[in-house]
Amino acid sequence: MQAIVDALVERKLISHPLPLVPFSEWLEKLESNAKDLSNECIPAIKLLNFMRSIARSDISTRASGKMGVEVAGMASCVTAVTERVSPTMKELKSLSSADVGQWVDCWVGVRMFQ
Repeated sequence: MQAIVDALVERKLISHPLPLVPFSEWLEKLESNAKDLSNECIPAIKLLNFMRSIARSDISTRASGKMGVEVAGMASCVTAVTERVSPTMKELKSLSSADVGQWVDCWVGVRMFQ
């Protein structure tokens, strides 16, 4: 996540790093804004019911103590078995900040920030 923030600041798409807030706080702000703004202003409003289901699932997961899952109860991605049977997968390098920079450049190219 930090690499995305760094790339956005470096490309002057934002003037200072975005704060990282808990999902529940973000959802609360989205719901508040949904009352006053149209879907065109904040596209995430279109996904509000989906976001609420993610929040409920996340709360349930945390309450259960199961920490081997991702947000919304999604299974963690573990590649150990794949790496044993695939030399290509085993030799892959981790994503780098340069990769993230390329994503941001692509997003700029498709005018995602306009």
